[in-house]
Amino acid sequence: MVKHFFGNWQTTASTGLAAVLLIYIIYHFVQRKQISEWRGRTVLLFVMGLALCLLVAFRDRYVAAIAGGEGLFALDSFPIVFNSILGGVIILTFIVSFFLKKQEL
Repeated sequence: MVKHFFGNWQTTASTGLAAVLLIYIIYHFVQRKQISEWRGRTVLLFVMGLALCLLVAFRDRYVAAIAGGEGLFALDSFPIVFNSILGGVIILTFIVSFFLKKQEL
């Protein structure tokens, strides 16, 4: 079980970055009343999330699956489709966050 999270540099890096990302999100959720400017925090969250996605894509050999080889998941599997849709929602949320002037809707 431990080797799935810390087996090589890719799994260790993706596990560490996921932990940092989770701590970042929890910290800002707790401090949300004191935060007046979200744009810089949103950019950092987006960049860290993108880096995590790239690490995991290479770890799971997603690029090889696209090129016709074998990856960890098939291209038409539920995890790939679900995460692709979720990635689109994240990018849309990132773009919309720049147009919101205050925290309340």
